[in-house]
Amino acid sequence: MNVIIVGAGPAGLFLAHRLLAHSPSYTVQIYDSNKNPTDPEISQYPPRIIRLEKRNTEFGLVFGACLPRKDGSFSALIFWEPIGSKDKINPYGIATPEELQQLLHQMSRKNLPPLRLDRDQAMTFLAAQPGNEYWSECRCYHDLEGQAVIIGDAAHGMYSLLGQGCSAAIADAVALNSLLEQHGDQLSIVLPKFSQQQVKEGHAASDLSLIALTFYHRWFGFLYRVITLLWVVVLRQPSIFQRVNQVDVNYVQVLRENRLWIWLANKLRPISS
Repeated sequence: MNVIIVGAGPAGLFLAHRLLAHSPSYTVQIYDSNKNPTDPEISQYPPRIIRLEKRNTEFGLVFGACLPRKDGSFSALIFWEPIGSKDKINPYGIATPEELQQLLHQMSRKNLPPLRLDRDQAMTFLAAQPGNEYWSECRCYHDLEGQAVIIGDAAHGMYSLLGQGCSAAIADAVALNSLLEQHGDQLSIVLPKFSQQQVKEGHAASDLSLIALTFYHRWFGFLYRVITLLWVVVLRQPSIFQRVNQVDVNYVQVLRENRLWIWLANKLRPISS
């Protein structure tokens, strides 16, 4: 069986090792991403995701994260929706490594030292064409005749605002691995059970990402923050972001818990699209 892992970091390497441990017959190919060099000051902090966010009336919301790697460096992911002609290629119309450095500093927490960029990699980033995010839901995740399954973005493409693309993909891989351990190589049992189990979870995760997209819209961002503040501080309930980032999260349950948000998102979605 051929397995391709895209955007590999520590999680991708862990997944590859688990697959190879289960069956040496797997052929694993890993496509990695560019990385930022290690910053000696930042490396003193425990390795963790550095969230990035900045909102501007002219350019709207720019967000993302710096993801830690084993060698102490970071892989930076930046997402934005172009508002005009100035930011179609790069967020906020930046054109130089210095401007990229300044933007990352403005987007990160103020108590962290500035992220230091490798100039050549920064130039490569600025010269590249930005990609698009896609949202999708599939009714079935397997093909019995072809003895194949789809996992991750291939099965449930979702927007990045809740940071669940990689987590949901790993959950698929863990579920598949668990079924293979239970039933061996009886794919006629494993593959239908995998779809039966994971399709509901994938649909729920994708639907939750649509809700977040609606409330992060430039016109509803303030409404999102006020309601979330009341929900968390006054009612003492966890936010959607907190719930989906809990270990062993059940997306179907989180979706059920937020029925009001779903209703409101469906009302606002035609306006925000």
